[in-house]
Parts: sequence; structure tokens; C-alpha cells
Amino acid sequence: MDYATLESLSPGRFEDAADAYRSASSTAGESKHRLEHQISVRMRKKLGCEAAEAALGQLRRLARNFHYAQTECGCSRRR
Repeated sequence: MDYATLESLSPGRFEDAADAYRSASSTAGESKHRLEHQISVRMRKKLGCEAAEAALGQLRRLARNFHYAQTECGCSRRR
């Protein structure tokens, strides 16, 4: 890397990216929490049929996806 390239770097862009990753991680974490502790709990209490069990399985998979996104965004902003 030469001096001109170093001079053209804008640290603010990296800070903006880190803020975006932090926000995405937080949103994914909040969504996972809502799925596991609010939506799924209410479904279990109100519904007991086979369709509800299938829906709960899909919600568990979605919660895992949110957890994955939360973790990856958390790791990306620390690099």
C-alpha cells in the first residue's frame, strides 16, 4: 500500500459499516428473542394441533437463522 492509498482511506466509512453490522446483529437478536419467548409461547398455549407443531418447527428454524445472522454480524464488526 502506498501513501496515496493510505491518504484516501476514510475511517468514517469503516465506522459506518461497523454501526450497520451492530444494528443488524441487534435486530436479529431481538427478532430471535421475540420468536422464542413471545410468539412461540403464545402459539403453544393457544394451539395444540398438528399444524401448530409444524408452525413451531418452522419458527425454531427461523430463530436459528436469526441467531446465525446475529452471530455473523457480531463477528464481522469485530474484525
